[in-house]
Amino acid sequence: MFRPWEMSLTAAAEADEPQQLKNTHINLKWIMAYLEYSVYPASIPDKGSRANFRRFCRPFVVKDGVFDYKKTMAKVIITPEERTQIIKLVHDGANSSLEASALGSHHGRDASQKLLRKRYFWPSMLNDVREYIKQCDACQKANPATLKVIPDLQSVSVPKQVFKQIGVDIMILPVVDNMKYVVVAIDYFSKWSEARALPDKSAESVSRFLYDDIVCRHGCPLIYITDQGREFLNKLISELLRLTGTKQRVTSAYHPQANGLVERQNRTIKNCFLKVLQDNSNKWPYIFQSVLFAHRTTQHTSTNCSPFQVLYQREPIMPVNICNLKSTEEGTIISDDLSIISDDDVGI
Repeated sequence: MFRPWEMSLTAAAEADEPQQLKNTHINLKWIMAYLEYSVYPASIPDKGSRANFRRFCRPFVVKDGVFDYKKTMAKVIITPEERTQIIKLVHDGANSSLEASALGSHHGRDASQKLLRKRYFWPSMLNDVREYIKQCDACQKANPATLKVIPDLQSVSVPKQVFKQIGVDIMILPVVDNMKYVVVAIDYFSKWSEARALPDKSAESVSRFLYDDIVCRHGCPLIYITDQGREFLNKLISELLRLTGTKQRVTSAYHPQANGLVERQNRTIKNCFLKVLQDNSNKWPYIFQSVLFAHRTTQHTSTNCSPFQVLYQREPIMPVNICNLKSTEEGTIISDDLSIISDDDVGI
């Protein structure tokens, strides 16, 4: 006898239980049919089993033909084909172009799952994401576990206000169109990052970035953390900080990890470039902003929100919300009505 109530569709069901989850998409079809039309699967004939089946349906709702998981109001994805397409959109991007791939940025398992769980639900999501990433050549080649081991970074006290404290650093990348450097700034509270490609790391270039991209967009920070590079310690920067009322904290040459957040962000950006560009390293300026967007819209462990959500107090519309699958006006994927349910599945 079919006993759907014995199957858990909570986070516990995302454990590796292939046999248990084998026919989950069929059971979800039965739930959708019951919620919309009050019909039972033909294999549940007796009253006791039907009562248990109704209890199993409680976490779900169908409204205007859209099948949702009540707890998060995420859309329930029924078929394995749709699930694979959605994972591909989140992880790889909407198509094979570098720009689309950079928007996905080949996030790891946890980051990909967090992006998905805000929008969609299916029981085997964690396992499906894990298996998909295992098969991704770009991720396996650029996996940090296979790269140089980097020492732990020291933590810095975090103010409870956006853009009150920022860390700034310089990255060196292959020269493309006279661009060699990238100056990166990150807000210690929201984890929002700003960056700009530069032909040089002169005081003028760095100060222009700080004024245009930080002060004019986010206001004057109170604290500015840098290393001892000459691009950060000079009269021009000092004058800018005096005008904005910003205090500068300089890390020791022996402990640059004290600016750990921006150091970690630089590693993340470089790792994304490795995954997306692979043998096309000379294309990094063309996908740079896409990589930043991917970071800004990824949930951070310290806030349980994405930097975008902290800064703008709303969720961004992502490529995965406007994919080629059938969608609602809000851009959310749903299945094709009830044509997926066969006559044998339903009993009245």
